[in-house]
Amino acid sequence: KGSACRDAAGARVSGGPSAGVQRAAMAMCRGVWRTRWCHAARQELAGDSPGCEIAKTEERGISLVQLRTLATYIRCHCTSDKWTSTCPDALGQHLLPERVNLYDLTKHLILPLTQTRRCSYVELVAFGAQRPRWFVSHWWGEPVLLFVTILRQHCSDRGLGEECVYWVCAYANNQWNLGGQVIADPQQSAFRRAMDLSDGTVSVFDRKAQCLHRVWCAYEIFVSLTVAREP
Repeated sequence: KGSACRDAAGARVSGGPSAGVQRAAMAMCRGVWRTRWCHAARQELAGDSPGCEIAKTEERGISLVQLRTLATYIRCHCTSDKWTSTCPDALGQHLLPERVNLYDLTKHLILPLTQTRRCSYVELVAFGAQRPRWFVSHWWGEPVLLFVTILRQHCSDRGLGEECVYWVCAYANNQWNLGGQVIADPQQSAFRRAMDLSDGTVSVFDRKAQCLHRVWCAYEIFVSLTVAREP
């Protein structure tokens, strides 16, 4: 009986790694994969930029070139990386590039990519502060590719050039620390300071004009139409 017990114990030891060891190994593999993925994604999105720290949220604008690079990344990786929808009506369903909105992009790209530095997306891809020329008022539910197309048209219509910088909250705000940027008094918010820096406001409409149902968008349009900017 004692011999049988020893044999059984030996089988348990030699039969393979324990569940705890397996979990640890899988976690390590996931960590290695995530590190490699972040490096590759950052190379595609930031190019030669080493990233930077921009203290003032209102100076974290994003250029049209950077937006176009982001749109290209979505087209190339959304399907192959099996991004899924965050929309309650389609939760977990695989996304097509044309359907990716900012809720989806934040989950699948912005948060994972900025997790190590706990910074904004702009600070990951820029060389330094990027003061906005135009403030963008919109809602997160419109498709990102449509959003970029609209800003490309705006840029073309006004002859602004590919380096024109827009302030877009999702890319300017640190998604890991929104408490210091979205505050009770909108007059003191990074949104308002960015509006004051900009030449004007672009209001982005989707087919249902959903932005008109958002309080923040209404506030941004109100300020744009009623508050005089210093020359």
